[in-house]
Amino acid sequence: LIVAAVLYEEEHKNGNMKNAVAFGISREKLFLGKCITAVLTATVIMALVLTAYIGSAWFLLEHTGPTSLKIILTEIPAVYGTAVASMILGIALLAYFKNEVMAAMLWAVIVYAIPRVLLLAGMVFLGQFLWDFAQLLPANLFQFGAKVNMSHCEVLWKTSQGMTKCVIVGIVGTVLAIVAGIVMLRKKEV
Repeated sequence: LIVAAVLYEEEHKNGNMKNAVAFGISREKLFLGKCITAVLTATVIMALVLTAYIGSAWFLLEHTGPTSLKIILTEIPAVYGTAVASMILGIALLAYFKNEVMAAMLWAVIVYAIPRVLLLAGMVFLGQFLWDFAQLLPANLFQFGAKVNMSHCEVLWKTSQGMTKCVIVGIVGTVLAIVAGIVMLRKKEV
């Protein structure tokens, strides 16, 4: 959300959407172009941060503990799709709402609050379907799919079944975020 906000927060003030639509570029193409640009920017930033993180850990820390470089590197494909979906949702909300604070709050509700509420509802009402569905939502999947402390590291993406689940959740989330963004932008007045 931060990368999306930095890239597109001034959009409403400058009237970029009106100018582009008047020039003949469709809203869908504008939205997908923003998504591609933001994902590429965030991927480059991620690569730089991970290089610094892993490099400094490798050279400055003792090579002990339960976490390995393999677990950290396999985490990237496990969470990448979910991160992309989250960013695309942020872009869609920032484009739809003129108020950035409102968009950020709604993003937080969708990404964090709703999965927690559904998880609690599944526990309280003992609804197996609701419980299973809530555990597939990214906020719950990654919180309860990893048990890491100073002596133990068990992560969901360590097994092929867990990695497949993470990747599928990311792909479904990305598709849903793109569809939601396109639908919201079609309804928005320019």
